[in-house]
Amino acid sequence: MRLVAQIRSLLGVAGLVVWMIVGDVWERLVVWPAIRLRPAKGQAIIAWYMKGMSNGILGIIRAGGAASGARARSRPRIRTTW
Repeated sequence: MRLVAQIRSLLGVAGLVVWMIVGDVWERLVVWPAIRLRPAKGQAIIAWYMKGMSNGILGIIRAGGAASGARARSRPRIRTTW
């Protein structure tokens, strides 16, 4: 059982690394050009990107074996749109 937990944790770390790389590429190729094209929507675009990244990170952490809700919580929510 311990080996399964270690493999799960390793896959979780690898998943986080891949998620961060994909997120960086997405930011540079999609988010920043979108902000340049629609500067009035800049804050909304950034908020959308950050929410997606944070939800992905929390999902990977939970899938990697973090106790459900004990260590990785998404609350409290902060206001991201004005």
